[in-house]
Amino acid sequence: MKRSGFTIIELIFVIVVLGILSAIALPKFIGSQKNAVIARGKSDVSAIRAAIMNERQKRLVLGQVGFITKLDGGAAEDTAGETIFDNNGSASNGLLTYGITTSDSSGHWMKTGNNEYTYKISDDTSCTFKYTPTNGKFVLDDASDDIDECNKLVQ
Repeated sequence: MKRSGFTIIELIFVIVVLGILSAIALPKFIGSQKNAVIARGKSDVSAIRAAIMNERQKRLVLGQVGFITKLDGGAAEDTAGETIFDNNGSASNGLLTYGITTSDSSGHWMKTGNNEYTYKISDDTSCTFKYTPTNGKFVLDDASDDIDECNKLVQ
């Protein structure tokens, strides 16, 4: 009578090989996920800054010299599900075409104060940006959690 199947040695060998592969691949996957969150944030910051300058150009053509006063239409602070960076309180002053919906999870924005917004890279790293209506600057606050990680958003 002939038996077919795997021996215990063969099964152990396969388990060890899979363990080694997962030990190599998992840290690389986690690193690439964080890099993707940073890339998304960097893209958002660039789009927001470009939209502020675009709105400034529109205002100059109309003879208005000031920058927009706020970057959202009155979104509530520290509240998920709000839309920010969408307008300046009226439909005629659009900023980003679709705005960004707030969330308290990694890779998302949250309004944290008047003209103050936070981008969350990870559970322990949040980067705060402040908008100054007098000069149109949207800048990273030096008091952010991990300034080295946050600087990657503006490089």
